[in-house]
Amino acid sequence: MNGNKILLNNLRSNNINLIKESLEKIGDLNLKIAIDPIIDLINNTESEEIIDAAIWTLSRIAPIDKLIDLLKIDNETILYYTIEALGRLNATGSARFIREFLDHSNPKIRAIATWTIGKIYDVNSYNKLIELLKNDSSPEVRTNAAWALKKINVLESLKILEQQKFIEKDESVLYNIDEAIKSIESSYNINPDREIEIYKCKFMDNYCNEQNKEHFEFKDSQIYIKITCANFCIKSKICNLIIKRL
Repeated sequence: MNGNKILLNNLRSNNINLIKESLEKIGDLNLKIAIDPIIDLINNTESEEIIDAAIWTLSRIAPIDKLIDLLKIDNETILYYTIEALGRLNATGSARFIREFLDHSNPKIRAIATWTIGKIYDVNSYNKLIELLKNDSSPEVRTNAAWALKKINVLESLKILEQQKFIEKDESVLYNIDEAIKSIESSYNINPDREIEIYKCKFMDNYCNEQNKEHFEFKDSQIYIKITCANFCIKSKICNLIIKRL
């Protein structure tokens, strides 16, 4: 019992290493009486190192609700490590709270929230993930959006992911887009050599069959592209765009 009191007293120390060692032992002992003192520690320190260690320990010994409560604190360091902890715990019950941070002004917060959304398989965030993949200014956010789409595993993602391959410039994002495509294709038993129509004119109707059309084909060692054009169409010149990975 005295040992437990010493550990709790250590949380009020000015020695960062002592605090971190005590937090580790508290986690190992599953010391529930330390939950509130740890929350007080989180609220009263400016040390990112201590906040990280404290939230890690809290995630080991406290109910999910205690972590969700930390999301109400206006401190970006606390938010970051709490969102990360909820993702690590696969805390599906936190989804509606995490979604709020997908629009956070800090790209670091948006990125970790996007990662956590993937970890907890929040299908309700699907449209937002697509938006982040297409439009977010942060490569880290776009990378995590591609990864989350892979985890959520919606078939309709394939067309969008293929489109983004032709737009995205960041290598890390492109890698995760490729990994997402391969994973979804494998999950749905789709032949990766198939042709994919990544663009189709929204004005297409029966009249289109009467148009004189031209077909342009491009091919190298990795990809085949076919563009169909109706040069005299008054609605749109390009009918569709098809690609095939080789």
